[in-house]
Amino acid sequence: MNTIDRYVNEVGRRLPRKRRADVKMELRSLLQDALDDRVEGQPTEDDVVALLEEFGSPEKVAASYQPSGQYLVGPELFPIFKIALGAVLLAVVIGITVALAMGAIFSNLESGDLGGRVLSYIGAYFQALASATGSIVIIFAILQRLGVHPDIEDDEEWNPGDLPDVKDIDVAGRGEAIAGLAFSAVFLVLLNLFSDRIGIMVSWGDEPLLTHIVEDNLLYLNLALVLGIILHAVLLWQGRWHLYTRVAKLGIDVFWLYIIYQIVTALDAGKQTLIDAGLVEPLPSMFVLFGYFVLAGVAIGILVNFVKVVVDMAKNPEKGLQIKLR
Repeated sequence: MNTIDRYVNEVGRRLPRKRRADVKMELRSLLQDALDDRVEGQPTEDDVVALLEEFGSPEKVAASYQPSGQYLVGPELFPIFKIALGAVLLAVVIGITVALAMGAIFSNLESGDLGGRVLSYIGAYFQALASATGSIVIIFAILQRLGVHPDIEDDEEWNPGDLPDVKDIDVAGRGEAIAGLAFSAVFLVLLNLFSDRIGIMVSWGDEPLLTHIVEDNLLYLNLALVLGIILHAVLLWQGRWHLYTRVAKLGIDVFWLYIIYQIVTALDAGKQTLIDAGLVEPLPSMFVLFGYFVLAGVAIGILVNFVKVVVDMAKNPEKGLQIKLR
């Protein structure tokens, strides 16, 4: 019944999340009952396709489940709304990043206000993203109220064979696991061989400065890399994500965030060493500012990935919340 699963998933994708699970369960049961009534024994793929063609395209079925007047953004507009919102948010992120980077390059950064400036940058991101999101929602809410909807294709033009596959959120990519294993192993070896050489060189041929930062955090770095290798090995062996591997991944990510924080704050504390060695401002401050940007980027990346996993699990409760032990 893969075609029915794909059909139900497409209908649910066009409905509000709070109703999605109930509608998908109801629709799947309705389709199964209809097949049982018209077909004796095991239905063929042709039987399923004929039934779905009678039910109509996923857009029309989704629109029929609730009057459009009760939506802020209804099923007809929702796919376009997601595309528009994603494009606008991406443009905002790129624009704000470029603007903040240019402002940091051409401004005189004082060590004492770096933390406050980084916080203000993060605040600027969230303010811009919130404003852009609100604007798009208001625009599409007005379109919804005015009854401006895209044309939904006729049922004669809709083919159940064109339904996209249902995404299995538990599948762990073998390529990603192998790449993670290889990268972590190589980095682990290089890190321990050259830990006393990892630092900042003021001029070519000089001894690197601030090498103690990596050496002071070497134990933490080794532990994080080893844990990552174990996780990638488990994913490669099992080929699927489980609840315990998701929790382990989140824990490792947070551990990396702590390590990066330790390194960045140590770099901030050692900025005067760079200045005394002849590195002219604003380069020392730029090194530190870049470190804080990396820290903020990693934190935002972890948060986004966590939210994405939670949303995927909420959209697929029958899969995402199971712990599958072998």
